[in-house]
Order: sequence, then C-alpha cells, then structure tokens
Amino acid sequence: MLLFARARHDDEFDRLDSRLVYTTGKISAHPNIHTIIPEEVRFTLDARHQDPTVIRQVLEIINRIPEEVEKCQVSWKEAWSRKTVRFTPELVDFVEKSAGDYGYTHMRMFSGPGHDAQYVVDVIPTAMIFVPSLGGHSHCELEYTPAENCLKGTNVLLRTLLYIDQQQDLSN
Repeated sequence: MLLFARARHDDEFDRLDSRLVYTTGKISAHPNIHTIIPEEVRFTLDARHQDPTVIRQVLEIINRIPEEVEKCQVSWKEAWSRKTVRFTPELVDFVEKSAGDYGYTHMRMFSGPGHDAQYVVDVIPTAMIFVPSLGGHSHCELEYTPAENCLKGTNVLLRTLLYIDQQQDLSN
C-alpha cells in the first residue's frame, strides 16, 4: 500500500486545480489472499476536469512515475479518455432558471462521466439535469435518490421544456 500511495501522487494532483476530481475506482491484488504479500497489484485512476490542459498535466505527473519504486516494477497505460463537452448555454440557462423558479437549490456543475449527452451535443442543442442522491453517492451500489428529488428534477425538466417552447413561439 505504500507503493500505491507513492504512485498516486495525490499531493501533486491537489496542487493542479481545485476543480480536478480524481479517484481510485478499482484495486486488485494477485494472489488476493490475506496472508500472502501479492506479487502484482493493479489499480485504476480516474481523473476528470473540464480543461483538457489540466488533464494533460495529470498525465505528465503520471509519466514521471519511475519504472521501479521500492524494488517493484511500475507501469501504466491510458485505458479511456473523452473530449471535454460544452452544453448549449441557452439550455443550461433555462435549466438554471427553472430550478430557481421553483426555489430549488441548484448549481452549475461539470459532469465527468461519459453520458450519452456528450455525443448528442454535436447533433442537437443539449443540457443535463442532475438531482442529488443521498450522501452524494453516484454510479455505485449506495446510490439512492428519493422520489421527492426525482419529482423536483421532473419539474425542472417540464419548466425547461416550457421555456424552450415559449422561445420557439417568439422566433416564429
């Protein structure tokens, strides 16, 4: 685990930008037996930021990891990446206005996971509405969103669609 901590370089990542989000999603050891020191440990590092320059800096830090640490061989490969996507500003404004109309707490946020919307935005105007899950858990077994929060998201969606419809009426 010492090697794991040294290989992660959290202190360097933390100095890059306060909006950088990174996590270790998977750790596997072989053999995976509690009484044996593993001969191989693999882990994933997921880093997300809206500015591709910051992601390049993360990769530069990873590239500086030596090939051997504490007599252990170290290697890495990039398993997945995606382009940074900017949603349609007017639609994002409608979503924010709709949440405000209802008096719901809201915030603009950058979403790092690969949602379908990141591909649709190249074809049609696109925005996303997120609703809070209990404890902030997302994309995991602990994720749970109360029906009340889902209803609020539905209200925001409906109001947003009404704003879009109203705008269409004005432009015709």
